[in-house]
Amino acid sequence: MDVLKTMMQDTELATLMSLLTLSVSLNNLALVSFRLLSLSRPQPLKLSTDVTKEDLENAWTDEFGVKYSADRKRLLVGALDLEEYVVRNGTEVICDRAFSRWPNNCRLVSISIPNGVRSFGESAFRYCRRLTTVTIPDSVTSIGNCAFYGCIRLISVTIPDSVTNIGKKAFYKCRNLTSATISNRVTSLRERTFYECDNLTSVSIPNSVTNIGKRAFCNCSKLTSVSIPNSVMNIGDYAFYDCRSLASVLIPDSVTSVGNSAFRDRSNLISVLIGDSVTSIGQDAFAGCSDLSFVLISISLTNIGRGTFWGCSGLTSVTIPSRVTSIGCGAFQRCIGLLNVSIGDGVTRIRDGAFSYCSGLTSVTIPNGVVRIDNGAFLECENLNYNDPIFRYIFSG
Repeated sequence: MDVLKTMMQDTELATLMSLLTLSVSLNNLALVSFRLLSLSRPQPLKLSTDVTKEDLENAWTDEFGVKYSADRKRLLVGALDLEEYVVRNGTEVICDRAFSRWPNNCRLVSISIPNGVRSFGESAFRYCRRLTTVTIPDSVTSIGNCAFYGCIRLISVTIPDSVTNIGKKAFYKCRNLTSATISNRVTSLRERTFYECDNLTSVSIPNSVTNIGKRAFCNCSKLTSVSIPNSVMNIGDYAFYDCRSLASVLIPDSVTSVGNSAFRDRSNLISVLIGDSVTSIGQDAFAGCSDLSFVLISISLTNIGRGTFWGCSGLTSVTIPSRVTSIGCGAFQRCIGLLNVSIGDGVTRIRDGAFSYCSGLTSVTIPNGVVRIDNGAFLECENLNYNDPIFRYIFSG
């Protein structure tokens, strides 16, 4: 009787019982069937990746010295001297810093993770410098911040489609990582996800991704190709900074914003196509791309920021679209191969040093709408005609 009273305290169950009693009396089960269909499926309990003092006091330790929570669902702490390990079946969480050891203490080379594990905690495998392979099962939904930070011998990683979240710096400084396949349910590549993955040559970004975060691929010096899908709306600051092996970039029409120094110092970059939805390009976005010879600027762009194309010495001509109202300080400074510039009718101001030291510049068309040209805007453009006294101080500084 006490058990029945407890059950009837559940409001959903009490409602069902009342409807069932009524439906039986009226010989009409339709009264209860809709209620049964509307019940939501119970969601699995989210287990914490944090390890508390109480967890350790009540921990169960396996024959290898690995500690698990009392219910065996959370792997708390790995053993120091393990080179190979098979995570026990029934484990759902690998907790924060479970196998993380300061650089030279982790001996783990390989680990087998069973299906059923749902999340890797923060820094779970951080500084496992001998770890060469890891298979992420398709039960995993979350990879925590810094999960594989500094795993310098990790060669490849496939992130299954079950994963919806990849934390910041998840694969930071995985220097031997050559390829990465990303889940098609991930919506954001967060800050420094693949930062300084020196040997990463290719990466497949799925069309679920809407944001490429700050420094996501910064200093991936061997990255030769990247396909930015038409779902991406934002490319963050320094996202592809110093990816010096990239030869071309197509920024799709979905992108509206390109961050500061996003593609800076990519010496092999030859061509850039900027989609028509881009309204903002950050400072120094393509600065130092010395081999850049062709750029198609978005017709929606309203401002060219400071140093955007600084030092792009391979550029020979530029057409600035009519929606641009301002050309920033040093925007095309030291583009020594630039021969001619067509400035759109919407431009009202050309800022200090915008085209300074463009020694090859022979022709520039300045529209009637320009109301201000800052001092030194065309400084040391030695092949321009200085005879017009109106512009003499502009060209000479």
